[in-house]
Amino acid sequence: MKKILFALFLVIIDQLSKFLITNKSIEIFRGFSLKFVTNTGAAFSLFQGFNLVLVLISLIVIVYLFLQLRKEKNQIRVWSFIFIIAGALGNLIDRVIFGHVRDFILVWIWPTFNLADSFITIGALLLLYSLFSK
Repeated sequence: MKKILFALFLVIIDQLSKFLITNKSIEIFRGFSLKFVTNTGAAFSLFQGFNLVLVLISLIVIVYLFLQLRKEKNQIRVWSFIFIIAGALGNLIDRVIFGHVRDFILVWIWPTFNLADSFITIGALLLLYSLFSK
């Protein structure tokens, strides 16, 4: 239960960060800015304009990982699922409410992303680590 609450905390932080930066552009230092952009696609702006498909995929991933979470014993994998669920849920909320994802973190030449994307990346890295660290 505490891990689910942590996931919800991550979703709240993601949504709050997107709310606070909406329609703003702030250069923190050269190569790192907060610049509000909208993304109708997925990671790296792939699949632009397929919002309904991305909503359905997000729902499937969230439900599947939640079901896996209930029976998973490996704690690293459990945490990977928590981070991926939180990130997917944060971006799903955007897709359903706004029809796009709100991105705002711009690092040098990397595509603009948000905290939810970071959570998904952390979860994916933890999952890879758990699979290859036997």
